[in-house]
Amino acid sequence: MSDSLKEFQRKIEIRQFAINNSWKADTTASGDSVYRDGCGLEDRFALLDENIVEADSSKFTNGYFPIYSNKKHIGGFVVFCKRAVRKIMKIFMGWYIFPILEHANHFRGKIVNAVALERELIVQQQQKINTLLDQVQKITNSQKESEKSERKAREHAKKLEEQMVVLMGEVNTLRAEYERDNLEMSDDFYHDFEEAFRGSREDIKTRLQVYVPIIRKHLSDWGKGTFIDVGSGRGEWLDVLKENGASDYIGVDLNQTQNKICEERGHRTICMDCIQYLRERPEKSVDLVTGFQIIEHLPLPIFVQLVEECKRVLKPGGMLLFETQNPSNLSVGADTFYIDPSHIRPLDPRLIEFLVKWCGFEQTQIIDANTTANCMNFNEDMLGQENKQLVHHINDISWKLFGPQDYAIFAVKGSKE
Repeated sequence: MSDSLKEFQRKIEIRQFAINNSWKADTTASGDSVYRDGCGLEDRFALLDENIVEADSSKFTNGYFPIYSNKKHIGGFVVFCKRAVRKIMKIFMGWYIFPILEHANHFRGKIVNAVALERELIVQQQQKINTLLDQVQKITNSQKESEKSERKAREHAKKLEEQMVVLMGEVNTLRAEYERDNLEMSDDFYHDFEEAFRGSREDIKTRLQVYVPIIRKHLSDWGKGTFIDVGSGRGEWLDVLKENGASDYIGVDLNQTQNKICEERGHRTICMDCIQYLRERPEKSVDLVTGFQIIEHLPLPIFVQLVEECKRVLKPGGMLLFETQNPSNLSVGADTFYIDPSHIRPLDPRLIEFLVKWCGFEQTQIIDANTTANCMNFNEDMLGQENKQLVHHINDISWKLFGPQDYAIFAVKGSKE
């Protein structure tokens, strides 16, 4: 057998020996080595201990070492002699030398295996630590999400509470509206009631003249305007419109008796809920929406809806005018307001102006109306400077008792809307 073939066979044997002593090899019943994979953590610790023990037991050996000499002049001869001796020993003492080499190879293999196992165990431990860190991070994130969800739940509960308050307000409004709508007052009854307490037609028309100049500032030619009067009643304002040249106007009222009277006087009316009527009108199609002694019959949410619909149907620069009784007048606020059983509540002018502004009207104005003849205004010259404070109190009392019994909210829609 040639030397090269013998060398190749020797390498095969060494490789097989390394496989047989590897921590990744299992030996079958027939003695063959099988590559082992997927060992668990405990198996790797056991193999690590096994390799360390076997490496420790085989570390004391006399294997082959490199041949060299420190002699400068005869070093080559010494090396030659050593090689010759080693050759002779290999021939005659191979039975002794080769087991030592195999023993040394076994030691190195076990050391390499132990280092590899230790490295893999460290990697697995690091992976386990990373997994635990990931779990801790997930738990932390989960706690943060839980806190965030809890905060959202509290905010949602607060919103629900606010919505509940709004709903209760709407329920109360609907209750008030139901009670108002179910009053047993026929159209004829309410017409006769107004005849008894509202005042004569001519008196009412005279009171309404206070609003004509301010409307003319914004619309001089009433013949070109479009007008809607909600809650037109007996039609006094429709008379004023017609007398000032208006032709395109309509009164909207649910009282058929009063609508019939208006039609007999040549006015066009419709028996319909005023908000529903406005909703059926196109946007930006009206110059003026008026309502006299009507808004005190409406719950505030319904009043807001009415104002919003008025704003929708009004042209840019269009006008809104609603008149109601003035609760700042003590006689009205404590007495005459409550004669009408269909009134819901007195409406403070400051509140009404705020609501109209809140609905988007730019220009707003409170117009005082229907001041009684008993209202007197003293000046300081009448009672002297020393009675200045007294004059102030007298005028204030006179205004609160005999001042404007009515007021109107006047508002103009923005020209750019």
